[in-house]
Amino acid sequence: MGPQPSPPSQDPQPPAPQPPAPQPPPQPPSQGATPPSPQPSPQSQNPLPPRLLPDNHQIVDGRLFIGGCDTLALAAEHGTPLFVYDEEHLRSRCREAVAAFGPGVAYGAKAFLCRAMARLVCEEGMGIDVATGGELHVALAAGVPAE
Repeated sequence: MGPQPSPPSQDPQPPAPQPPAPQPPPQPPSQGATPPSPQPSPQSQNPLPPRLLPDNHQIVDGRLFIGGCDTLALAAEHGTPLFVYDEEHLRSRCREAVAAFGPGVAYGAKAFLCRAMARLVCEEGMGIDVATGGELHVALAAGVPAE
């Protein structure tokens, strides 16, 4: 008789770990409903200090919502990196600046400028400080008066 095959190893391999079952996304606050006032998020769920997030942020089941929008759903739909701005938060900060410094206060276009942002700061009573022809073009295209 020839050589016999060796018996299978007696060291069974442990089964591969299974990924957790997908969970349905949490539901954001319903449109038109007044969302609860933002509460400081527990540090275990939110590694960022709440002061760095928009006023209208919420943490629901560990997911960040800005202005009622699920940021994970936004990233899935639009890809990353993705900038998410909360219009009401921006308008509130503009109003605070005008209240603190008066109607001559200007938004620095270098911070971030697109037509929507230029219109928003103008609507809230701010001017725009532009430094380049490109910034001037964007501001004028948004309807900001050239004063």
